[in-house]
Amino acid sequence: MFLRMIILATEHVMSKACYDCPFETDDCSREDCIAADGSQRPLITVNRQMPGPSIEVCQGDTIVVNVHNNILSEASTIHWHGQHQIELPYMDGVPYITQCPIQPGTTFTYRFLARQVGTQFWHSHSGIQRGDGMFGPLIVREPAELNPHIDLYDYDLSEHVIVAHDWIEMSGIDKFLYFYHSAGDNKPTNILVNGKGRYEEFTSDDGTTIYTPLARFVVDEGYRYRFRFINNGILDCPLEISVDSHTLTMISSDGNDLVAVEAESFVMYAGERYDVIINANQEPGLYWIRFRGLIDCADHSCHQEAVLQYAGFSDDDYPVENIGYDEGIKEGLQINSVNVGMEVENGTSLSVAYLKSVFTMDDNMKGTPDFQYVVEFSVTALNNPLFHKENAYGVSEVDAAYRSFTPQLNHISMNFKSFPLLPGSTPQLNHISMNFKSFPLLPGRYNLNEDSLCNDTSLADSNCTSEMCSCTSLADSNCTSEMCSCTHIEQIPLNSLVELIFVDTGTVTNHPIHLHGYAFRVVGMEYLGRTVNKETILELDASSNLRRNFDDPPLKDTVNVPASGYTIVRFIANNPGFWFMHCHLEFHAAIGMGLVFKVGENDDMVTVPDGFPECGDAAF
Repeated sequence: MFLRMIILATEHVMSKACYDCPFETDDCSREDCIAADGSQRPLITVNRQMPGPSIEVCQGDTIVVNVHNNILSEASTIHWHGQHQIELPYMDGVPYITQCPIQPGTTFTYRFLARQVGTQFWHSHSGIQRGDGMFGPLIVREPAELNPHIDLYDYDLSEHVIVAHDWIEMSGIDKFLYFYHSAGDNKPTNILVNGKGRYEEFTSDDGTTIYTPLARFVVDEGYRYRFRFINNGILDCPLEISVDSHTLTMISSDGNDLVAVEAESFVMYAGERYDVIINANQEPGLYWIRFRGLIDCADHSCHQEAVLQYAGFSDDDYPVENIGYDEGIKEGLQINSVNVGMEVENGTSLSVAYLKSVFTMDDNMKGTPDFQYVVEFSVTALNNPLFHKENAYGVSEVDAAYRSFTPQLNHISMNFKSFPLLPGSTPQLNHISMNFKSFPLLPGRYNLNEDSLCNDTSLADSNCTSEMCSCTSLADSNCTSEMCSCTHIEQIPLNSLVELIFVDTGTVTNHPIHLHGYAFRVVGMEYLGRTVNKETILELDASSNLRRNFDDPPLKDTVNVPASGYTIVRFIANNPGFWFMHCHLEFHAAIGMGLVFKVGENDDMVTVPDGFPECGDAAF
């Protein structure tokens, strides 16, 4: 059993705990010092660390984490990204879906079995907290006899776990509000690696410019090391990763083993994880590990470096200063390139859909799906009343710099809330009377008022392509004339073969999609390079012009959708519950680019744990 107490708290970069950092380098490593990139800004920490403490266990271990929320004014939850929570859906950590948020000053205990092996991570699933520091690695190791790659490397060390993410110059909520309510942008300003990086310039007494320290990863010459990469990014900033003078052998993605592929670089989207082997077979020295930000990160030429350090070299030295956004770009094979799908087979770019799983794809997953669902991702100019008021500061009435577009799935904005009781009903959980008046979806599923929910069927008669649809009561609403607020739920029959087709209608933004409760086969991905929507993709499918690969495609739980393209995934819906699927760009998910799959019927789901916390409304 793994048992840990973690405390959420508000902190500050370069606090008093840092003393004379970076002028005294050792001060940057003092207890509770978070130097980050040296820029002054608030953050949310877990046990006064960023990243938070690493959880490393063996497959089959029970993980027990007591989370105490000491954040001054925000509720929170923790999601265990990559763990499917089979028979334990209440531990998934999604507010208003699987649990009530953990209020300030209170404690919630997560207890679950570490079933899924590999490189996972944990993070806040509330607001923008994940980008402010509330995240950490979750590593589940399997027995050596079950590891298909055990002979490919010599060491799998805790100190070779790498969490990278985009970083902004202010708190996440400040950036969010500045972007959606004013003329601010949503572009990152930097990248951090294990919470470290260069950005803020400091001037020493002799006039030289110095920076906060970089992350270092030590290896011994002649050995092969398994490195585990995690992308905790919150904005549209895929990371191109390479190591000077070293090739990378990719062996796993999202905790699922792959047939090994050697490449010069790979791209990692928000929420993805990749395991690669680095062979320390070069001249002993110091080498850059490069993290180059793409798409929105390219606007500010965001890049960051870490050091691959051969044993015996000084911790204070760095490789030769050939760093910069356009430095160190490597030719040769790149895996998971931006806007590259199965249409490209040129030897320099390999779509993630062409990676091969070591696990054979069952024949029963290759036939006609029982449930096929097309999900259209759009960012649309709407009079979303969160940001625009028609006839006052409507989206078409203000200067272009102040227009806020709304991220949606199938023209529906997901509304997160606790649910009121059916009129005149008795509060129950699993047919047992309870004493509270509101509840999340999963524990309160027997009492849901269907008028509070929506999906494609309920909105079929509404013109949601041109109006903001999100109704307070869908039964009598006309979504072409009023703001409709609802929780987007699609029903999936238990044990059905599911095929999801993700369609990105945009031309720039890539949407990394994460599905809770499942891993899926990535059977298709294509960049079409022209305007697409749900209808055009269905027409292509009807004429057999969507590419599908059934040759043991990779198992993942997070996958990118190319701009002006599509991605196709398949899975067997054998894990009953309410499972969230959403874009892993935080500014999109926070507004409603997500939906809930209800897998199975209410009675198929496990009962509510004894003593599970209740929500409540204050009504007088």
